[in-house]
Amino acid sequence: MPTHWLAIGDPQTTLERLLEVLDRNGALTPSGALRPEVGLISMGDHFDYKVEGEAARAAGAEEGVRVLRWLADHPRERVRILAGNHDLVRVQELHAVSDADFLAIREAQLGEAALRERFPTIPNWRVCERDFGSFRSDQRALVQRLLVAGRLELALVAAVAGRPALLSHAGVTGRELGLLSVAPAGDPRRVAAAMAELLRERVAAVRGAWARGEAAPLDLAPLHHTGAAGAEAGGSFAHRPANPERDGVDAPWEFDRGRPRRFDPRDLPRGLMQVVGHTQHHKLKTELVPWVDPGTHAAAHGLRTVLVGDGVRYLPGLRLPAADEAALVCTDFAMHRAPGPDLALLRVDAVDPPA
Repeated sequence: MPTHWLAIGDPQTTLERLLEVLDRNGALTPSGALRPEVGLISMGDHFDYKVEGEAARAAGAEEGVRVLRWLADHPRERVRILAGNHDLVRVQELHAVSDADFLAIREAQLGEAALRERFPTIPNWRVCERDFGSFRSDQRALVQRLLVAGRLELALVAAVAGRPALLSHAGVTGRELGLLSVAPAGDPRRVAAAMAELLRERVAAVRGAWARGEAAPLDLAPLHHTGAAGAEAGGSFAHRPANPERDGVDAPWEFDRGRPRRFDPRDLPRGLMQVVGHTQHHKLKTELVPWVDPGTHAAAHGLRTVLVGDGVRYLPGLRLPAADEAALVCTDFAMHRAPGPDLALLRVDAVDPPA
């Protein structure tokens, strides 16, 4: 069993690049194997890093499969894999889309009416071009297999700096705790167990259809809503912290409690430390104005923490919350765009067994 773990924020990159980062963090043997004393936690999102050109898109599509397979080839006792919105979209919005269909959608060859009729879970062609541009149907098959096998999880509990923490792709707020009927708010194990039970139920509902090769979407509502015509996916795997009073906010759309794309960090559960991926610094530095500490910009490719007490602060590094505070530790380093492999991953002391 590992003596310590490393949390990998959003490994949207090539397998070669991921292994370079892991090697710099002392996770690999000289032969490139995972050291027996090291465990890994992927924070979700294994597909869709930004590339230009069709050849690069094709390579990126293959790299996402290679990264996820490499992680999943290790036993659960060594590697835990969280599901991100870019993983879930393969079995939600894109559940019935062939490779040829996707190319036609991405290049806007389908009119709006035809898109809405044939693929009602796809909001518009732009999300396929902008966000999910490296989709291939074999990725969907891989995500389905890992969900059925129980290798993709929605949340887990780990010890970080001696403190219990909830790890999930994008975090939970008071909204999610209410939907999960979880109390007290600061108990990460109850939250993780409720999310695990939800996933088991919803995967069981589509397992038979997937085994028969039928197109069936994974439904995680109301925790997370898939896309629909004119409305992008929203909820606990797509939302990110933002100041609802910042300039340019479109509150009715962004902060819709039914399918939120943003959440007020003051809605984070007090007494709960959370570790998330999902959002890079270049987005948070605008979403969280005026709460951004100037020193946080230097940590753009490192750990950052949204700390909520009497006020909100977006700070560099790992910050532990007091009993009446909330903390959201951000691990998405923009790995593929970072200037080098010297990225210090979050060290995790221990991980609870699956809920």
